[in-house]
Amino acid sequence: MEWNVTRPSGHIGFRYRFASLWVTKTLFQYAVLKGDDALTNEPFRRNRNLAFRTHLLELSQHIEFIFYSDERFGARHKIYGLKGMRNKNNVGYLFAGIAGFGYIPQGPGEGGWTNLKPLKTEGQGLPGGGKPYGQISMGIPMGVGYKTGIDALWRLSIELSYTQTFTDYLDDVSGKYYNNADIEYHYGGTSAYFADPSSGAFPTWTHEGELRGDSKHKDGYIFCNISFIRNITYKRSGRIKWKYKRRYRL
Repeated sequence: MEWNVTRPSGHIGFRYRFASLWVTKTLFQYAVLKGDDALTNEPFRRNRNLAFRTHLLELSQHIEFIFYSDERFGARHKIYGLKGMRNKNNVGYLFAGIAGFGYIPQGPGEGGWTNLKPLKTEGQGLPGGGKPYGQISMGIPMGVGYKTGIDALWRLSIELSYTQTFTDYLDDVSGKYYNNADIEYHYGGTSAYFADPSSGAFPTWTHEGELRGDSKHKDGYIFCNISFIRNITYKRSGRIKWKYKRRYRL
């Protein structure tokens, strides 16, 4: 984890509790993923000197299993002068599901951020080059969450999730270095720069055929989501409350 490149995200969703211990949830979220080799002391990655940010739009469907529950429900309406049992709604849960997402990896340059896929930084389309990749993929989200009641209408939840994806190109990095001169000849200087932005201090480390990424392990990302949840099955009524207040004023 590199906290320096952790970025905020936003989400909206719908949760439905269809059994005492089971919940289904649909979630749509936008996030920016980011990474930078300059933040590591690992020699190979620091020399590689790659940096990226990726815009991510995700639609996911989760199944939640409630493993802890402390739920107590008092009177629906507060009656003036009458003490009753307070509502409690504390729930711990595990979840897993499936997600589909679109993503746009970008690299930093003098003119701002540049979309990396069109640059074909691993020689995509050239003999012996990397395989072209799409910008829509799927993943398996899984995690743990805790939800507590603020009042009868609102809940607050915090979730920590990890999504294992089926792509290795969230950062535009997967396979081996391609001949940089050939990339420059066919695709231009910008492609050549983003294919190998290393300082050149260890030229054999970024030579053609050397590892640029790790294609054996697909990419993944982590979310920490804080959500405010409105209970749409509960309708607040002020009429009864007003009646009792007026009665006690008489």
